[in-house]
Amino acid sequence: SVMSTTDLENCWNQIFNDHLIPLKDNNPDKPILFLEFGYVDAIGSPHMPSMREFETKFFEDSDLNGLDDGEETQANVYSAFFDVNENNSNLIEGAFLWGNQMSSNVDWANSFDKLRTFSIRNKIAEDTVRQYYAQYTPLPGIPELISPTDSLSESPTTLSLIWHSSVNSTSYRVQVASDSIFSNILIDKTHLDTTLAISDLQYNTPYFWQVKSFHQAVESDWSQIYSFTTVASTSVFEIPVNFKLDQNYPNPFNPKTVISMHYAVGSNTVINIYNTQGVLVDQLLKGFVEAGTHEVIWDASGFNSGIYFYRLQAGEFADTKKMILLK
Repeated sequence: SVMSTTDLENCWNQIFNDHLIPLKDNNPDKPILFLEFGYVDAIGSPHMPSMREFETKFFEDSDLNGLDDGEETQANVYSAFFDVNENNSNLIEGAFLWGNQMSSNVDWANSFDKLRTFSIRNKIAEDTVRQYYAQYTPLPGIPELISPTDSLSESPTTLSLIWHSSVNSTSYRVQVASDSIFSNILIDKTHLDTTLAISDLQYNTPYFWQVKSFHQAVESDWSQIYSFTTVASTSVFEIPVNFKLDQNYPNPFNPKTVISMHYAVGSNTVINIYNTQGVLVDQLLKGFVEAGTHEVIWDASGFNSGIYFYRLQAGEFADTKKMILLK
């Protein structure tokens, strides 16, 4: 039968009083950590539980009580432990709850990293832990990719990857691969900002990219996977026939957007941002720009939502376009 949280709290109180508190008293300068506890799946799945661990969800009601005893007991074990530990000033400073094993890099990549992830198994015990930990370490949100837009063709070989900042995030991990399952990763970087410049990409080549966010030791799931394909030859982007100012993308945007311009010859350049009253509010670029295709990024984090205009003056060429900041 399933032990209630109250029953289990009584058990935990006895363990704390008889063992853990005296252990801490005898070792005041040393933290107490649990390396593993609560593999109670075996209660609900007594027949070869190790062979069934990676099932999405299993149910064996062997005592015909209408409950999945393994899941419910495990959830109650964790809930009771968290309550008793809080009542004892968080005497236990940390616990490894799942995935406490060692493996080679190859085994990890091909097996455990894909399968032994508690957040995908939809178990009530995991929800109990996730909700408790979120009180202390807010879970970071999954980043939303911005640019290059998904399935973009004729992308330049030098560009910036841009994504929205996500809630409770302090850093990001960015991966770029040559295949959609990321078996051949070309770039793998941890980054503090939401923009990563990359260069020296191959011509006429597809690339795939994804981002995840971090908050302290907690990480989000990976974002959607976006793809882009680079331009077939240098002539299209490096030596344009005419000057051209592209529409910014994305548009509307929040808070960053990319502005691309094409130069037939090198020119002295100014790119200004104006509000709807024609007041200059920002200057993105002032200086000489070589012939070719170039990008600049406007970060409008400090500006209010609304319509803005960006104006390019490159030698005798000038053009102005409208963009929308939508927060």
